[in-house]
Amino acid sequence: MPEKMTDRRIQWDLPLAVLMLALFVFAMFAGTMIYHRDMIFDDSFISYRYAKNLAQGYGPTWNPGEAPTEGYTNFLFVVLLAPFIRMGMNPLLVARIISLLAAAGLALLCCLLSQMHGAARRSRSVFFALAFIAATRTDLLVMLGLETVLYAFFLFLAFLLSVVHLRSRSSAALSGVGICSLAAGLLRPEGILLPAVLAGVLLIAQPERKKTFMQLVRCWLFTLALPMAVYMGWKRLYYGSFLPNPFFIKASAGGFIRPEGFWSVLDFLSYHRALVVLMLMSLFVKPAVCLPRARIYAGSIVAVYLLFYLRVDTLMDACGRFLYPLAPILLFLALPAIDKLLDAIARARLPQAVTCALLCAAFILLFYFDPHGAVLSTRKAMLGKSAYPNPESLMQKEYRVAKKLSEYADIQNVRIACGDSGVIAYFTGAKFLDTVGLNDGFIARNRDIDLLTDYFFGEKPTLVFAMANKDHTWIDYGHGPLLKRTDWMRDPRWDDYIYAGTITTSGGMYDLHLMLRKDYEQMEELADFLAARIADRMYDPFPLPIGTYVP
Repeated sequence: MPEKMTDRRIQWDLPLAVLMLALFVFAMFAGTMIYHRDMIFDDSFISYRYAKNLAQGYGPTWNPGEAPTEGYTNFLFVVLLAPFIRMGMNPLLVARIISLLAAAGLALLCCLLSQMHGAARRSRSVFFALAFIAATRTDLLVMLGLETVLYAFFLFLAFLLSVVHLRSRSSAALSGVGICSLAAGLLRPEGILLPAVLAGVLLIAQPERKKTFMQLVRCWLFTLALPMAVYMGWKRLYYGSFLPNPFFIKASAGGFIRPEGFWSVLDFLSYHRALVVLMLMSLFVKPAVCLPRARIYAGSIVAVYLLFYLRVDTLMDACGRFLYPLAPILLFLALPAIDKLLDAIARARLPQAVTCALLCAAFILLFYFDPHGAVLSTRKAMLGKSAYPNPESLMQKEYRVAKKLSEYADIQNVRIACGDSGVIAYFTGAKFLDTVGLNDGFIARNRDIDLLTDYFFGEKPTLVFAMANKDHTWIDYGHGPLLKRTDWMRDPRWDDYIYAGTITTSGGMYDLHLMLRKDYEQMEELADFLAARIADRMYDPFPLPIGTYVP
């Protein structure tokens, strides 16, 4: 076939196929979002509580009137949500809108990425953006209502600016890396790893290391280093520590590999296996644009972040949220192989309809983890169904309980203790003792069960949500030593509490037994409220050992 005819086929076939794929991807994306519209993720509401306290003039703190404690790791997101909460808006809806805009920004960056890689035609750029949306769990992560997608946007923008600098040694691009890395670092502390990796690559790869070092200093001093130093200094003065409580819960235990971190890394590589395979194939493909240092840099970032998360206890890694920001960098590494695949399909001596069908089939097979499930989700969304129809599931139940409990007249004088510290803490606004320790500095930093037990009873929580297995045994797993209740539920100080009812959940999760402190001034009134509005059942006798009581 003449070369001119081949070029004409490429120009026509690819746009037609991309249009068909765009309609399919957007339908699946919207369908999944609608189908998961009732998703409630407890951890999101921890950030919302800090944002609400900030909006109400108490500062970013957990319990107003008490010493500030840092139980969040997304400072910029908390600050961003506060004005909307002050205006009376729903923080979950606002967070989802922000995440959706960030997802659109990521798709645009993927278009720019393909153009940097030599894709001259706009349809190919759109193809790469669609591949990113289809190959990742962006739709679900939007619905979580966390900073994940926004963080991924700033991290990937910093990466693309780094690639520009590696190609041109542009000081403007390097300054942009500093600004975007600062935003990423304020959304998640590990965001600072990206500029650290870039600095290492530059200092090793560049022959004039002194000149390179001075350029880094000039470009990052005011865009990254000084602002981050000011932020860390404020944290030290305000919270008394550079490190947030989640660090002590998730990353301070011994051992190089944490089981939860290992499974998160495995889940990330397994879910994005097509991108991983294409990335490995790209090692043997000559790219359209030769970017050897950029590819070494991208591979280094992926390796550093995977090693970092192997060391982190990533419990509550919903939808692979911790490692999701690496997905667009995997796409960058897979571009040479994807580009060759597109060339092979577009240049094939096949009828136009067959070429389009072949391209669409290859796209779905490569980039959709579960195309059948995505289609079913879209169909159910069109029928008005939800992925969370069971009102008895744990998160749905806690969401409703939190709203009901907020209606108790004296809730501001009730101190609640619970391991799930998101929706209950946010909606009630009560003083809250987080038994996991994410929002309590003492519990986060101590491991001695005797000290922790003394601390717990010294706080005198009014109402305790005591988690127990369905088989009437105390829970012996989870974040934080206080969740291992078999170690300390026989403490005689539990005799200062009465049993006030049980909240049951479905799906094999735990039940929540309500323990009410006897010396609370309105104990009888609260007990009646719990029995009438909150508890699902009353056991008689109570089926678990607690204090000196044995059933």
